[in-house]
Amino acid sequence: MIKRILLINPPHTLKKNTGTIDANPPLGLAYLAAVIRDHYDVRICDAVIEGIDNRVFHENEQMTVGLSDNDILSQIRDFAPDVIGVSSMFSDQYHNAHRMCELAKKVSMRIVTVMGGAHASYNKITVMQDKNVDYVIVGEGEESFGNLLSNIDNNTPVDSLDGLCWRRSNGDVNCNPKTSFIEDLDLIPFPAHDLLPMDKYSRYTKHRGLSKGSTYCSVITSRGCPAKCIFCSIHSVWGKSYRMRSPENVIAEINHLRTHYSIDEIAFEDDNLTYDKNRAMAIFDLLIENKLDISWSTPNGVALWSLDTQVLDKMRDSGCFSVVLAVESGDQKVLSKLLRKPLNLKKVENLIHYAKKIGLETGGLFVIGAPGETIQQMHRTIKYMFKLPFSHRYLSILTPYPGTQLWDICKKNGYVSSDIDLRELKLYQANISTTEFNAEDVQKIYNLAQRAINRRRIFYAIVKRIKNAFKKN
Repeated sequence: MIKRILLINPPHTLKKNTGTIDANPPLGLAYLAAVIRDHYDVRICDAVIEGIDNRVFHENEQMTVGLSDNDILSQIRDFAPDVIGVSSMFSDQYHNAHRMCELAKKVSMRIVTVMGGAHASYNKITVMQDKNVDYVIVGEGEESFGNLLSNIDNNTPVDSLDGLCWRRSNGDVNCNPKTSFIEDLDLIPFPAHDLLPMDKYSRYTKHRGLSKGSTYCSVITSRGCPAKCIFCSIHSVWGKSYRMRSPENVIAEINHLRTHYSIDEIAFEDDNLTYDKNRAMAIFDLLIENKLDISWSTPNGVALWSLDTQVLDKMRDSGCFSVVLAVESGDQKVLSKLLRKPLNLKKVENLIHYAKKIGLETGGLFVIGAPGETIQQMHRTIKYMFKLPFSHRYLSILTPYPGTQLWDICKKNGYVSSDIDLRELKLYQANISTTEFNAEDVQKIYNLAQRAINRRRIFYAIVKRIKNAFKKN
C-alpha cells in the first residue's frame, strides 16, 4: 500500500562562472503534490534551492549546484517513501534526473520510481531504457500520476492509463499516447507552496536578472501556445490546444501568495501570457481593482504579435515593471520561413520604444544559427538587437532539443552529430553545422556578441548606481 511519496527536483549542472543561480519553485511538482496530498503523505525535495550553496566542480568547465548525493540519500532513508517522482525538464540535465532514480533504488529496490517533465515526455523510450526508472508520465501529469498511484495501490493493471510508459514482465517497454488534457484548469488546486522553502527563493536568487529584489514567486496562468515555432517542444508537454485559467482564479492564487507568503512580486511563466487579449486585460484589471500592490514581470517572454500599446499601458498600470519580448531574429525571412514565428518586424520597433516611453524595462530574446540561416543574417540579428533600446538583451544559439521540429530537421539532414550527447545541448553552445555555416562560425559570433552584451550590462549597472546615489542625496 502506498503511504508516502517523495517528489524530487534534481540538482542542476551549469557553467562554472555562473554568478547568481536562477532557482525557482518547481511548480510542476508543487501542482502534483497539491493534487495527491489528500490521499498520501507527500514531500517535495527541491535539491537545487535546498543545496544552493553546494558546488561540485567538473573538468569540462561545468559545476553542479544542489544537494549532494549523500544528502539526498539521507532524505530518502529518513522519509522512507513508497514512490519517488522525479522531474526531468531539460535534456541537458537528464543525467541528474536519472541519478535520483538510481539513488532511490540504492535505498530500496521496492521504491517505485516515476519520471516526468518535458525531457522525459519526448524521450520516453530512451528514459525507460534505464532500469532504475519504473514509469514515465508523458505530458501533463496531474491526472495521469494520480491514476497511476491509484492503480498501483489497488494492484490493478496500468496498461490502459493515458500517457503512461511502463515495462512488461519480459522487459519490453510500452507507451500509451497522451490524449487526455485537463480542459478546465480552474479545477486544479493551487501549487503546494507550503511544501517548499518559499523564503529561500527570493533570498538566494534573482529571477533571470529581472527581479526587483522583492519576495517573489512564479505563477502560470495558461498551458500551451498556438504558435508552431520549430525550436519549441511545448506541444510535447501541454498538447496542441491553448488552455487558460480564468482571471478570477489567477487573482485568487496571487492573493493567496500575498496573504500567506508575503509575496509582492510575481513572475508570470506562461509561454504567452497575452495571447488572449481580453483575458489578459481582465487579469490586469483585477490586479488593479483588488489593489494587490503586486509588481510583476514576464521573464519567460511574451510574443510581440499579441501586444499593442493598450495592452502595454494596462500591464504597467497593474504593476508590470519588466517585460521580456521574444523577437528571436532581426531578419524577417529567418523569422517567417526558418523559425516559423508569426511576427512582423515592422511592429517591433514602435512597441519597444513605447514600452520604454511608459517606463517599462524591456528584455529582448534573440537566437542565431537556424538551419538555412546565413552568416550575414546572423550579423543582421546582432545589429538589430543592439539597435533597439532594450534594457536587457538575451542572445542564444538555436539548440535542437528532442521533441522539436528543429531536432527532426537536424537529425534528418545530418546537421548535428549522430551520437550527440544531450548534455551538450546548451543555449550557449553551438552544435549545428549546415551548408551555410559550421558550428565554429556560430560560436565565434555568439561569443563576440555576448561580450558586447556584458560590457553594456556593466556600463548600465554603473550608470544606474550613480543615478540611485543622486536620488538618495
